[in-house]
Amino acid sequence: MFRLFHKWHAIVILSMSLLACQQSPQPNLVQDGGCPPQHSPYLKQAPSVDGRITYCDQGDASTGQISTTAYPAGTRRVTVMMAGYPATEGVRVLAVATDGSFTSALKTDNIGDSWKPVTLQLPEAAQTHAFYLRLVDDATGTFGWAGLGLEHAGLATTLPTHALPMALAILTAHLWLILAGWLLPRTWTVPARALCALLALGTASACVIAGYIASPALGAIIAYGAAALPLLALPLRRRRGAAPLAEATALHRLFFPSLLLALLILWIGLYPFSWDGQDWQTAATRWRNLPMDSWLPLTFADMVAAGRLDVPMIGDWLSSDRPPLQSGLYLLFFHSWLAHGGLIYQALST
Repeated sequence: MFRLFHKWHAIVILSMSLLACQQSPQPNLVQDGGCPPQHSPYLKQAPSVDGRITYCDQGDASTGQISTTAYPAGTRRVTVMMAGYPATEGVRVLAVATDGSFTSALKTDNIGDSWKPVTLQLPEAAQTHAFYLRLVDDATGTFGWAGLGLEHAGLATTLPTHALPMALAILTAHLWLILAGWLLPRTWTVPARALCALLALGTASACVIAGYIASPALGAIIAYGAAALPLLALPLRRRRGAAPLAEATALHRLFFPSLLLALLILWIGLYPFSWDGQDWQTAATRWRNLPMDSWLPLTFADMVAAGRLDVPMIGDWLSSDRPPLQSGLYLLFFHSWLAHGGLIYQALST
């Protein structure tokens, strides 16, 4: 079976490489609306964002419109960079058909004084038309401005800052499983050791989250120990020659299909990998089945790591049927060299 699987390695790698070259076409902003981002002394500037804002000479009282060029028919969702307060009364984001057949308001939340990627879902009835986005600002009161733009960061920027941390998180968990299985008694079969390694990871995650609930200090100690324990396999097994290394290779082969599947899922579902875990609506447009449920373990992990539990907790009506193993898994590697945040959480959970 593994020989057959190896024949597909090149196909999988080639497919992912082709996907890497196929960046979605993005329209350019029409530069006759709004004013440059530098007009706002409060907006955090982002050199990679080509955008316009409606905070102009009159500040919040400024009004205006910003439009993009057309998106092709068949587009279901678009990701743009937004800033300001598009949910303020009088500020609207519209999808406008190029043939004038419809104008549809798109739901957005307030963002604040920084640029943030926002994924806008187009209504089903409008997906068969070519359209463009129009930001309309008729608000003259406090927080009556917004910005619309596009991030012109290519793969040279996206891959090391977003995709690479997620890949490293998955590879770290993969290595943990291999070393944990390698540490188990050599009299066991390789499949049995692989299964027990998975059970050990789940048990360690449960112990970590239980420790954090009892005390953040205790949870951190357990997390450090659980993360480092499989490293004992390196000095204990390497002394015995080539046979243990062959066992590690066999464990790698058992876990390798799930590793490739996880990488493929993240590539297809999360490109361009920009979610930071703070806004569940970003994930909601990509993972439509119970997106808030998938976000809650990260929120819970962040709270117990900080030694608190907000009551009522956001989304707590959905959390009763979610065992906290995902929270424990995230916290297990929380103190490692991996960066914190939504990117790593997504990778480890996948």
